Amino acid sequence: MQINLRTFLAPGQTFPNDDATDAGPLFQTAVNAIESLFTVPVQLIVATGRYRMTTQVTWKTRAGIVGAGQGRTVLLPYGEVTALKRQSEDGDADGYLEDCRFIDFTIDGINQTSTPSNSLVKGIFLAFVRRIRLTRLEVKNSWMTGFGIDYADGAVIESCIARNAGRGTTNTLTAGAGFGFALGKSARNQYLVRNCESYDNQTFGFFTEDKFGVNPNAELYSLGFIMEGCTARGNYSGFADTGCREALVSGCNFSDNRAYGIYLGKTGANTSSGVEGRISDTICSRNGLDGVHLAEVAGVNDGGYTLEGIQAADNVRHGVHRVTPGGAVIDVLHSITPRRSRIFRNGGSGVRVASNSVVTRLVISDSDIYNNGTDAGQTYRNGITLLGPTEFLTIAGNRIYDSRTTGKTQRYGIAAYDAKA
Repeated sequence: MQINLRTFLAPGQTFPNDDATDAGPLFQTAVNAIESLFTVPVQLIVATGRYRMTTQVTWKTRAGIVGAGQGRTVLLPYGEVTALKRQSEDGDADGYLEDCRFIDFTIDGINQTSTPSNSLVKGIFLAFVRRIRLTRLEVKNSWMTGFGIDYADGAVIESCIARNAGRGTTNTLTAGAGFGFALGKSARNQYLVRNCESYDNQTFGFFTEDKFGVNPNAELYSLGFIMEGCTARGNYSGFADTGCREALVSGCNFSDNRAYGIYLGKTGANTSSGVEGRISDTICSRNGLDGVHLAEVAGVNDGGYTLEGIQAADNVRHGVHRVTPGGAVIDVLHSITPRRSRIFRNGGSGVRVASNSVVTRLVISDSDIYNNGTDAGQTYRNGITLLGPTEFLTIAGNRIYDSRTTGKTQRYGIAAYDAKA
């Protein structure tokens, strides 16, 4: 069901689509009416125009928006206003935000300003949601994260674009991503993210974070995150799993990012990394450091991560890099499992595993690992480099070689050393 936003104008009120009059009060009147008068989802028809928002709107259940298309219907939040916001906390008077559809419009946060790294100022900030769908939206120039969808019990985000999010961040491993998803309220926080694009954001293109132990509303280490066919370019990291269990990521391209194609580790907002996830049929090439970077975190990495059918090529440092940061000592670790992958022409090693503690059940199998070590300035230029102790190690069925045409670049196919360096 759809209703024109103009329906909610007061007698004599001018329609605020010229970036001159605050449209916030009109939107608030409309969404309040939808929640109180209707029992089915309703989309507000928001015509072509530029809608200044200087008053914060609190979004309501069953209220949505259908615009005239990206770049035609444009919401313009000013100051600390977030264009679509419902920062609900589970158990409060409002409960979950439910049954909302947002389709075909742009949010431009170029006029947002706040204190540095104020993570509450986003393009979209919807927390504790059920059965919501975002389709063909563009969010650009937001102060912090562009699309912030937290603790979802059913969220579909499809064919959306984030650009230049995180103008106000001061850290590359915190809020300020194109798309950010907080989990941990229930055993399953359900997300489906597909065919989305994320460009030139200050931190991550896409990231999950576990708030268990940080936010009192986060009680569990959740699973239920699925991402398909997405692209991230020009971010600090293309995709970061910093706290989801059993994430499924497939058919994506995380190339040409400033540091990492894929980052698995903690952030400034939490202390855990993703575990037991699976990334398949994904490209992570030409990144400024590593194609895949797993930064181990003490006490929270009880579970591995499977990389199947990935391609990591032409990264400045390593194709796949698993490291214990800061020399931390961890008792026993399950680690990454690259298999049926192509890892080639990286500056350092194809796969580098470095730790002061025991890395257990590491499996590298059935992969082509070749022509790595292209940067003479890298210390370790091998097909596979192992630095530090391992147990239950399996390296099987790989082809590790240098091309006869381009010449030898890898010092060794497999090289094992006594300690992390």
